[in-house]
Amino acid sequence: MILKKKSITSLKLSLKSKKIDFKKLSRAFYKIALCTVAYDKGKKYALGNKFDHIRDFVLNNKPINNNLLMLKNCVPTPSGTITVYYDSPQDVPVVINIFGVVFIVHLNENPFINSKTTDIETQFLVQDLSK
Repeated sequence: MILKKKSITSLKLSLKSKKIDFKKLSRAFYKIALCTVAYDKGKKYALGNKFDHIRDFVLNNKPINNNLLMLKNCVPTPSGTITVYYDSPQDVPVVINIFGVVFIVHLNENPFINSKTTDIETQFLVQDLSK
């Protein structure tokens, strides 16, 4: 008996859930981002003062003057990745790709994106985390 492989040409995924708590989700992503920085650059770098606001947000649920960006048009991928861009002059953006669902967090103290002055909202869902 010979089995033939069937190829999947399309995938439709539909999820039903409660309303997403973007603040909790953001805290998890910021924790992942900071842990990735610690893994890449070392504990001493990650525990530096420049990331105190991130730790306050993650550990103490204090508001953070920043945003969570989620790409609106996602393309499914077979895996996930975390990419930290250390070479950015004024920011450390972290891109978290979970099977094609892409999120971006920024490890600086000021918002990377000011949605009032850019058309970023055409491509991303922007969640304000300062409230």
